[in-house]
Amino acid sequence: MPIYVTHLQNVKDDVICGLLKREFGTALFCYNNKIVVRSLITLKQLPGTTNLEDVVLLGHNKQIYELSFVNQLKFVLSASEDKTIRLFDLNDYTQKKVYRGHEYPVYCVDSCSNANYFISGSYDHTARLWVIDRKDSLRVFAGHTQAVTCVGTHPNCAYFATGSADKNLRLWTLEDNMPVRLFLGSKGTIYSTIFNNNGEYLISASDDKKVRVWDLVAGKELLELDTNCDLVSHLLLSNDDKILITGTNDGIIKYWNFEEIIKNEKSDNVREPISQFSVNANLVNVEHCFDTFGFLTYQSVS
Repeated sequence: MPIYVTHLQNVKDDVICGLLKREFGTALFCYNNKIVVRSLITLKQLPGTTNLEDVVLLGHNKQIYELSFVNQLKFVLSASEDKTIRLFDLNDYTQKKVYRGHEYPVYCVDSCSNANYFISGSYDHTARLWVIDRKDSLRVFAGHTQAVTCVGTHPNCAYFATGSADKNLRLWTLEDNMPVRLFLGSKGTIYSTIFNNNGEYLISASDDKKVRVWDLVAGKELLELDTNCDLVSHLLLSNDDKILITGTNDGIIKYWNFEEIIKNEKSDNVREPISQFSVNANLVNVEHCFDTFGFLTYQSVS
């Protein structure tokens, strides 16, 4: 299976987070409280610019923890230690809005692909629902007893999930602030969660080195995968839900046959990775397009 690794060159400090968008020839990455926008194509300038240099987006005064695209590549949201989420326009590279409401650092943000809202999660133990055009949150979701460390929106944009340092996963509806499901079983902080593309399953990774698949209808754990490696920080499914990617911050990538794992959920024989390798660098982001997986990496300066 072909892979594409985009390695960030000339980075002066440790990269905290980033996004890869090969379809548009662009990568975004964050360090020193700023967002850098870079063209992936040699000698091709970014849209709306007059030179070949990176574009730097400024506004945050503390560390940026996560980015999320809005409306494909038109805008990007950023979640920060400075307690704000910010919206930047990727056409003219300006800051459009600052969203305030969280009482402590904002660790995560995720926007729905076909709706005008996004979800954030914070060290203040809450998640919040926002509409792009409004600076104040529409709804506060309380229930976790420790920091909300990851959020993920459902494909139908009517639900979202939160993972927390309290080792719990919660499924919420946008209609009210009461959780629809509480998923128990993780033995550590949950750092990543995604839905499969048809919305039947929720997948989570925690620092107990396990990846768990949860049945949304039954409201319980379906199975778990033992990664036998350091903390899985990146989860991604192929667009057809056949292949699951798990990745660690230090660049260990594993491919899992998700389709077969689901079909044979009772069998341990299919719960081993079908392929694994190292990108020999720090992993920043994973994406799937052109029927291939792409990896955004950098080399630590320390």
